[in-house]
Order: sequence, then C-alpha cells, then structure tokens
Amino acid sequence: MKRILFTLCFLPVSTAFAQVAGHVVISEIYGGGGNTGATYTHDFIELYNPTAAPVVLTGWSVQYAAATGTSWQKTDLAGTIPAYGFYLVRQAQGAGGTTPLPVPDATGSIAMAAAGGKVALVSNTTVLSGACPAGAQIVDFVGFATNANCNEGGTNTPAPGATTSAERKASAASTAVSLAAGGTEAAAGNAYDTDVNGSDFVVQSAINPQNTASAAEPPVAAAHIVYAAAGNNGAEPATNGSFMINLGSPAPAGGITVTYSLSGTALAGTDYTDAGAGSIFLPGAATMATLPITVLDDTLTEGNETVILSLLSAAGGYTVSPAVASIIITDNEVAVTRIHTIQGAGATATAGTYTAEAVVTGVYPVLSPAGFYIQEEDVDADANPATSEGIFVVSPAAVVVGDRVRVTGAVLESGASPSFNQAVFNTPSVIVLAHDISLPTATDILLPVNAAADLEAYEGMLVRFPGVLTVTNNYTLGRFGEVGLSAGGAVYQPTQLVDPNDITPEGTTSSGAANVAAINALKNSNAVRSILLDDGRNTTTTLPYADSVDHTLRLGSTTNNLTGIMGYAFNVYRIQPVTTAPPVFSYAPRPALPPVGAANIKVASFNVLNYFNGNGAGGGFPTERGAHSVAEFNRQRTKIISALAQMNADAVGLLEIENDGTGPGSAIQDLVNGLNAVMGPATYSFINDGATIQTYGTDAIRCGLIYKPATLTPVGAAMLSPSDSFNRPPLVQTFQVAGSAELFSFAVNHYKSKGCTGSTGADTDLLDGQSCYNDRRKLQSQALLHFFNNTVIPVSGTDRIIAVGDYNAYYEEDPLDMLRAAGYSVLSTGSNYSYQFDGQIGSLDHAIVSSTLHTHVAGASEWNINAAEPVYLDYNDTVDDGGSDMINPLGNYYTATPYRSSDHDPVIVGLNLGTPLPLGLIRFTATKQAAAVQLNWTTGPQTHSDPFLVERAGREGDWKPLAEVPVRGNTLAAIDYSFADQQPLKGWNLYRIRYTGDNGQPVYGPVRQVYFEEGTATIYPNPVQHTLRVAGVSAAGTVLVEVVNTMSQVLLRGERPVTAGVLQLDVNRLQPGVYALSIRSGNGIIYNGRFVKQ
Repeated sequence: MKRILFTLCFLPVSTAFAQVAGHVVISEIYGGGGNTGATYTHDFIELYNPTAAPVVLTGWSVQYAAATGTSWQKTDLAGTIPAYGFYLVRQAQGAGGTTPLPVPDATGSIAMAAAGGKVALVSNTTVLSGACPAGAQIVDFVGFATNANCNEGGTNTPAPGATTSAERKASAASTAVSLAAGGTEAAAGNAYDTDVNGSDFVVQSAINPQNTASAAEPPVAAAHIVYAAAGNNGAEPATNGSFMINLGSPAPAGGITVTYSLSGTALAGTDYTDAGAGSIFLPGAATMATLPITVLDDTLTEGNETVILSLLSAAGGYTVSPAVASIIITDNEVAVTRIHTIQGAGATATAGTYTAEAVVTGVYPVLSPAGFYIQEEDVDADANPATSEGIFVVSPAAVVVGDRVRVTGAVLESGASPSFNQAVFNTPSVIVLAHDISLPTATDILLPVNAAADLEAYEGMLVRFPGVLTVTNNYTLGRFGEVGLSAGGAVYQPTQLVDPNDITPEGTTSSGAANVAAINALKNSNAVRSILLDDGRNTTTTLPYADSVDHTLRLGSTTNNLTGIMGYAFNVYRIQPVTTAPPVFSYAPRPALPPVGAANIKVASFNVLNYFNGNGAGGGFPTERGAHSVAEFNRQRTKIISALAQMNADAVGLLEIENDGTGPGSAIQDLVNGLNAVMGPATYSFINDGATIQTYGTDAIRCGLIYKPATLTPVGAAMLSPSDSFNRPPLVQTFQVAGSAELFSFAVNHYKSKGCTGSTGADTDLLDGQSCYNDRRKLQSQALLHFFNNTVIPVSGTDRIIAVGDYNAYYEEDPLDMLRAAGYSVLSTGSNYSYQFDGQIGSLDHAIVSSTLHTHVAGASEWNINAAEPVYLDYNDTVDDGGSDMINPLGNYYTATPYRSSDHDPVIVGLNLGTPLPLGLIRFTATKQAAAVQLNWTTGPQTHSDPFLVERAGREGDWKPLAEVPVRGNTLAAIDYSFADQQPLKGWNLYRIRYTGDNGQPVYGPVRQVYFEEGTATIYPNPVQHTLRVAGVSAAGTVLVEVVNTMSQVLLRGERPVTAGVLQLDVNRLQPGVYALSIRSGNGIIYNGRFVKQ
C-alpha cells in the first residue's frame, strides 16, 4: 500500500480508475547525467501533479539514497506545481553529457547513480534514515534498477542508464514508444500508479525532463471523473476551511449531484459545521464546486484535528476517483504536555519543544543558572513512581511560589550549559495564569535508597525526608553553602570500621584483599543513605544554616523532616531549600576537654596545620606552606596556642611544623615562646634534635616535640629514624617522670599521606579502601618497629613506648595491623575520629602503646575541636595575599578559640606512672587460673570504710564495675583481700581497684592485665542481606547477643539459641550500614566484631 497519509493529498481507492494517482508523484528519474556518453549534463528528478488543482510544494523535499544505503540526502522544494503540470529538480553535474536541462524549479547537488538507487518525495524537510523508511510523510517512493533494496509493491523499476531514464506510465498499456514525442500518449500525464514500481515505470530512451513551464498534460481517462481535493485549512477561532469537488470535464446541462460524508478527528457540530449536509450540486458547465467548512471555536486543548471528505456517489455516469481528501483545523488552545511525560521513566528527559502548565514550587534568582522549579498539581500527577512531576525552568521571569504558569520552550538534559545533567526548560516563554495555588504534596523519600540513581525519579520535585538527618559533611558550607546529610548518624570511612584483609576487626593480617567486598558494601551503604543540602544560591555573601552564636554547623548536628526540591548539579543530587519549610537545625555542642582518667602524666599529639612563621622576625610571608601573611599567621598562632594551653599536656608531639631547625627564629621556638607567654615562663621547652634542618628529613615539615620540664626530664639525646622510607622521620625522646624512677619513650610519627600524586606500582590505589601509598606506609611501620627494637629500647633502657602522630591510616588499615601484630595497642576504637574527608570521618591520628605501657594507660581520647568544624572558621582571612592564598569570604567569623585551629583533632592520653599506691596498697596481683582470674591485694593502714570496687576493661579500655569487696574495718595492720573473676573476657582483661577517697573523688590502684585466647567464632556472609550466621560458637543452649549501630544505639539485645555450634541472626529489619556485634556466654566474650548490612 502507499506509504502516505498527509494533509493536502488524495488517497487511492479501489475503483475502475484507481490507477490514476490522486497526489503528486515521481514521474521521471535520470541518474546518468554527466556520465561518459550521457545525454544530459545533470541528473534530475521530475514530479507530476495528476490533479486538477495546483499543489504547493514549499516545505517538501525530494530525497535520495544509494541502492543499498541507509543515509539519505535531500533537496528542499519551493513554489507550486500546476494542475496536470510538472516540476523539475536538477541534481549534480558530471563531466560528460551533451545537453543541458531545461530551467529547473529546484536545484540540488546530489550525485545520483545511473544504474540504481532510491528516491522519495517527502512532505517535509526532515532527512530520512534507514534502508527502507516509512511513514505518513512519504508521498511517493521509487526504487529503481534491480539492486535497490526498497521499493513500492515488491519490485523495482527497470534499470535506466547513461542514455535512458525511468519514466512513469500514463496507463497500463504505456510503452516507451507511446510516451515519446509523436506517440499515442505523448500528451497524457504520467499518472499511472498501482503502487508497484516495477509495473508503473518503463525505461525511456527519449528522455524528456519537464518543468512548471511545460504544457499541462491531463491524465488518461480524466474527462469523466469527479474527484476530491483539499482547499483551505481551517483554524480557530474563525478561519474557515474548504474542500474542492472537481470534474474531469464540464457538467452536463442539467448539472450533477455529488454525495459525500465527513469524518476525522474533528467533530461536526463541535469543531465545525457543514453547509452541504451530505450533498452538493454542480450546475451545467461547472468543473468545480467549493464545500465550505465553518470552524467553531471551543475552549478545549485538543491539538490540531483533521476533517476528511469522502465522496460517495455522482450522477450522470461520472466515476468517483479519487474520493478522499483531508484538511486540518488548527487548535488555538496550547497543547500542554505533562511534566511526567517530558521527564519519562528513564535517566534523561525527552528533548524537544513543549508547553507545560504547573505550579511554581521554588524560585532561585541567584542560582547559576537562575530560574525556578515547577511541578504538576496533585490531581495532574500520574501513578508511575519512576516519572518525575517537576522540572527546572531557566528564566528570570518574575514569578512567586504558588503561581500557576504556562511554560513553552525547549527541554534538554545534557552535560552542557544550562542543563548540567538536570532536566530544564531553556529560556522559555513564561505566562502567569493564576496566583496562590496550593502546592503539590511533598513526596517522602526514605533513606537509604537502593541506588543513588533512584533519586532521578524525584528530580525537580518537592520532597521530604521523614525523620532525623545528621550533618556529616560541612567542608563546602562556607564556599558553596552545601551541607552533607545522612540517615542513621555518622558516616565513617569504610576502613575505619572494616578491615580490608580480615573478616573480623581483631585480625592483624596486613596483606591480601579477603574482605574488600565488605569495604565496597560499606562505601555503597554510605552513598545511598546520604543527601546534599544546598542553599539555593550561587554566592557566599550569606552563611546558611550555621548557628547565630558560634557561626558553626558541626558534624553531628541534626535536622528533622527536611523538605525541599530535588535538584541536580555538579554530578550530585541535592536539595534546594524552600521558603515554605526552611531547614531548621539542632546544633551539636562543642566538646570540652575530654577526661583521660586518673593520670599523673598527660601526653598528646597535635597536627598544627603547616605552622610556618615566615622568617622568624615577623616577615618573610608567604612561605612554602601555611599562612600567607603575618596577619594570617598571628590568627593561626593564637588558635593553636589556645588549644595547646587548654590541653595542658606534659608532652605534645607536633605534626606539620616547619622544618627550619631549632634556632631562635625557628617555628618550634616561636610556638614555645607563645605558649610560655600564656602559661608562664619556662612552662614548656622543646626537644632539640641538634639539627638546623632535621636530620634525614627531606620534607618542608617535620615532627616536633614539646614538653614540661617540671614534670618530665629528657633522658639521653633525641633519636631520629634513619630509614629512607620516611621523609619526615620519627622523633623519639625518652623521659623520666619527675620525682620517680619511671621511664617511657615518646615517639612522634607522620606517615606518608594518601594523596596519589607520583604513585607507581604497589603504591597506586589498589581499590581496597586504603588509597595510594599504602605499601609505603606499611614499609614505614616495619621501619618504625625496627627502630624501636634496635635503637630506642636498647639505648633508652625501657620498652615502655607510646607512639603518637598522624599515621595517615584509618583504624582497620594495614599499617596499624602491623603494629598490632607486633604487640602494640591502638588506644582508640572504630567509632573514634580525628579527620573528615569527603563527607566521611575516621581516625588518621593515633596513640599506640607497647604492651608494657598499656597497663599504665588511664584513658585516651580525641578532642574533636577541628574535624567536626567548618573550614571557614580557620585562620584564613578575607585578604588576597597573592600566590595560592585561599581567600576566605567568611573570615570575619574568626575567633581566638581552639575550634578549627587545625584540620586534624588532637589525641590526648593519660598515663599513670610513678604515683604512690593509693589506700596504703602494698601489693596487687592478677593471676590466670584455669578459666578464671584470681585477684589478690594487700593493704597497709586503712582509715576508710567504703568498699573496694573491682573494675575490669577489655582492649578498648571500657572500664566497668565487676564486684564490691567490703573493707574489714579500720586498722594499722596489713590485710589481704581477694576476688576471683570466674567469667573473664576473651582477649585482654584489664583489672584495677577503686574506692572513694576522703575528698569524695575516686582513687585508683595500678592496672594489671591477663590474656585469654579469643574465640574462634567466625561470621558469614559479610556483607549480609538477610540472615547472619556465626559459626564456632562453643557455648551450648543460649548466648547473649548485642547489636549496636555507629551512633552507639543498641538495636538488638537478648538471648539467642545456638544450634550445632551455629548462631543464626535475622538482620532484615536493620538499615544498610555497619554494626558492632557482641556475643557473650557464661565464660566470657565469644565474639566481638563488626558486620556490614546491605
């Protein structure tokens, strides 16, 4: 069948004259122009109009493709083809040929093949595609020669050549001779059309290109037919349309009546009226009658509609052929497309030009690009949760929230401006239709989602996050007004909680990748429970969301039922705030100095954030790192001194202090001078390693150490590791506690950073969560242990070592496991943190102690004064000092407090060394006896009556009361006491005696430790989705199970049965994330570890 269905056309019908085309056809094709031996110099395509009315060809095209090609070339047409007339389209010229073409009506540059190809007459100018295109826009189609792979009717035309064309027949009996000059059909139009190319064309040697100036040639048998033709299209509100009813020859004297019917998408009586009411009379001698179609205006948005005329019968022996024509009534109501249709259910919106009518939900004049969001009203939303009902409009139009607007323009969603991969209307026309319209209901989103891409379904929509979201990223708050939020509390670096090599966190393997799947699972879990809150601006003139007193928004602050619009920019889904429900925060308090137990010595580690003091005389700024002016340096110096003064530690290991020696103008001397000015003369001194620039140090920064001479006395010279694995060598000093013979060595370390610049081989990112240079950091742990064993311990005479610093390794990473495997303990837990990076927290800064010093640790803690604070509160000011100075537009919020004095938090440790035994305690021992621990202590004179409190802790230092032992009266005699712990913990058991002194304060005895082999229980699968299994549970019957999240909330606690040594735990109700699991039985801890819920 014909591949046509267009407005101003005739459609073929099955009558005796159906072979006469009712529309413009391709009448002759010549592709040999300019070939060797060719007749004509150019290729051409000729068209013929077999109807009695002229046809406007403007906006049409002829298109050509090679015989088996899929790419099409086109030539646009213009003007009108006369009734029974021709239209000539000239194409490319060759070097051969002898005869020029007549004056063409259109000119193209297509080089057609002489032996075969495909030609289409198209009712628009859109380029076709594919080997065999189809559609209503194709008016006529010819595949010529045997090798063409597409045609009408299943067969191609015969093959033309350099001296022959393919010419359409005038009738079924046409031959090349009858069509040629002097032939019986020379004056008959080329109107024969059976929709079979092989039947409709002949090869013609008498090539005859004709144009609009050529004589009209009516088709064969046109004299006694009546046929329909389109007249004028109609348009609302009052442009009427018409049809033409034509006779092939004048009507007889008495005239004739033609009957008809009207159909189409337009409705009679609603969209138009018909004056003829089903029949029309043509008087004698008439050749044409006009059937008027009176257009009726309505208020419906229905789009353009068709009216189809079908001729039914004609008197006087006239045959109806062709019988059908159609016109269009143009709707004056705008065709509105719903936003969910534009957005679709896929990853991107459908590009195109649309009109949408929706409600303004948010206006953002200082975003880039500026504009506003619109969303369908609730009643107009679809039922498909995968399609968004909202979209951003790039426009400065003066609209307000609650306006109903009509937006018309181009929609795009790409990486280019102004979309940036968010669906937008690009600079459209905007008409305000109404005000104060109710906003659509915010759609609830529950975090975590299954995947970040799931948020695409809400793009541009008003949304709400029910419940509490926690601030987990404030790094760009001051620069871009952005806040990272997460459901379920803090977001940890995966390797802070999950060991890349060991299924259980207690493992100390430092190679392999047995547990990387759990790392990746936690990384994904972090992503899908997080969302970014923006401030709806592209400026930093106003600080959003911070509290009005301290101008901070610390990690751990919360907001409830966050409501806003889901936007997308810079490759991140983000919530833009709305005036109808602005975000409100509950601010996390700033922490006071943490207690570190009943200690007589306090040591600390502090990264001082590139403390460079210029030339040491108030000038020389900017230096290689740090402050860019003396003003910035004084701000930095004041904050760091404030922090150190409040810590009031007896010794502090310093990181990132300038490597400029120890002279009067050095950075470390400057810092000590400032501290002593605040805390009193000679309060602090520094360890002088005797170097102008630190020995073995090749970096611009070094490890430094300050101490209080009143409480600690250096023993021997400072020691520096000579290993070339360090460019910031560890610094070690042995101290003696004042007033006692107690010794310990204090080491300060700064391992290689995680940045990937220059990394090669084993130092590249191995995708195990430990980033770059992990191999270098492991070599540094090896070198540190060698340094301790072969230099520090032999030289100092003590194996009591505490090593503090920035290890650039999170809690479960390989470099720390290597130290653990050597018997050292990390004085923190997985839930601690000292650093924030990329919206995730973890501990890079650690205090690590030898087993011989561990029993003297009274307590340890990070002081979270920096990592949780926004960057704009540091020392950088608003002045551009040149170079790479970071201009801080919010620098006026600076305060001379410890908060944001650095980017790392200090670590503080309390040690109990060289203090007299309290309570007149003469002896205290803890002895392993079978499966129990026997505690014995002896007291001298006693003057108190409070009971002794026996306390126990595990490796983490979590002290808990174990038993009360009554005092046996006041006496001057020695008294022995004892207690047996029948259910010691698996692993380390730390014991101490406590009672309340006369001043009401707790008094502690020394710490003793006993080790029991830990259980061999293992958990699987990890990560887990539904059921967690723990194998190797030796207890029979039931065990006590406890599951705790990263916010220290106990989510599950109770007894669970053990069957055949396996515990099964249903975790379906847990949200994705990391959880701590503890299993205890009557004889202590069976398992302590973590698992990842997917």
